[in-house]
Amino acid sequence: MASGLPSYIGLILFSENTEFAKNII
Repeated sequence: MASGLPSYIGLILFSENTEFAKNII
């Protein structure tokens, strides 16, 4: 059912965390 969903959400969370880290630095 959600085979590609976890990777998709993980990618979005990773990109948001990267932008968040860039804002901190």
